[in-house]
Amino acid sequence: MKKNIHFVLISVLITLSSFCKGNNDKSINKAQVPSDTIPDMCILVPPTFVDSLNPFGIIISSNAPDELNTEIYKGCFYRFFNQQSKRQIAVRLIKWPSKSEALAEYKMNFNRHFESWGRSPERINWVADSAYFTDNGEEANKCFDCGLVVLNGLYTIYISFAGDDDGNRDRKKTVSLYILERLCTRMPGLTPPRMINRQLPINN
Repeated sequence: MKKNIHFVLISVLITLSSFCKGNNDKSINKAQVPSDTIPDMCILVPPTFVDSLNPFGIIISSNAPDELNTEIYKGCFYRFFNQQSKRQIAVRLIKWPSKSEALAEYKMNFNRHFESWGRSPERINWVADSAYFTDNGEEANKCFDCGLVVLNGLYTIYISFAGDDDGNRDRKKTVSLYILERLCTRMPGLTPPRMINRQLPINN
């Protein structure tokens, strides 16, 4: 019962907006966690890699592991803050006790998007078991608070964007696929994507 409550709490926290966190960054220069737990997301997907993708046209200002990290959940926040804007990417992953529970979480979030906006999110083919990219409802080309949701075996993965938007949703989708590829090729237990549908050259 405690385990089920624990997963429900994590699921709620994941689906809520958690981007407005303070700037009390923690050092990420720590040893790798034991192999039977999820590795540190800030190490698997280092800030230098995220910065190299140039997701917002400005350099990364800071990053920090999620304060809610546990043995079954890991997240990292990458901040692109300057005087004009506050933009952020979050990479988060949950390991479920079974594939059926991972699938149920994935379907729940898919259905929530449909219930909120009256249309299904954009499906991304040939990525892990299943994947989709969300939008901003009224303006499908916008990406103020959107992201990639992935089902991969026992895991659900969230690569989320938040902050003022330049309207370039396709670029954010491309960036999220690069981040997913990096994560899946470096973490044991994740199946690497069979194909990455990149819409834009990353160095644009």
